[in-house]
Amino acid sequence: MTNRVYKPLFFITLLLFIISVTATITISLKQKYQTEDVVRQATIGRGFAFVSQQLKLTPHQQEAFFELVDKYRETTDPYYQQLNSLHYEVADELNKPDPDTVLLNRLSDQISLVQAQIKKETNRHIINVKKICTSDQSAMLGQLYRSIVDESVSCRGQGQGQRKGNGKGGPRHRYRGGN
Repeated sequence: MTNRVYKPLFFITLLLFIISVTATITISLKQKYQTEDVVRQATIGRGFAFVSQQLKLTPHQQEAFFELVDKYRETTDPYYQQLNSLHYEVADELNKPDPDTVLLNRLSDQISLVQAQIKKETNRHIINVKKICTSDQSAMLGQLYRSIVDESVSCRGQGQGQRKGNGKGGPRHRYRGGN
């Protein structure tokens, strides 16, 4: 008689255990993928679509804006390819037992020149975007660009846990344009 009672209880307990493990795994995976989506959206969020959205461009302005974006990408893509190639050359040289510092310095100079070209194209792009904006949108574009620069400057060179520059050696002081 006790076998008849314990057998169904065992199977019910086993079934509940399997259901709870499956639910735990499903919830964990769902949270993982949601986190990845949020990170991906945050990364995408500061791109050209974000700028278009923040400026509240009209359909006509959006068309002109994305034509400018296409032109910008066409112009800067070769620079980014060149930049990537130069970075790989630096990495390859640094991996050698006795890296050639003269070559590394020359590559660094080339990287700086390519980065300068990208910066010039970015400036040209922003000026062209301002031309299709109203005065309010133009002011907003300036604020957006400033916030992107502020983010970049405040995070540059700081590892995890050192957000304010208060790492092992104490606070770091950097010139931030007179602020």
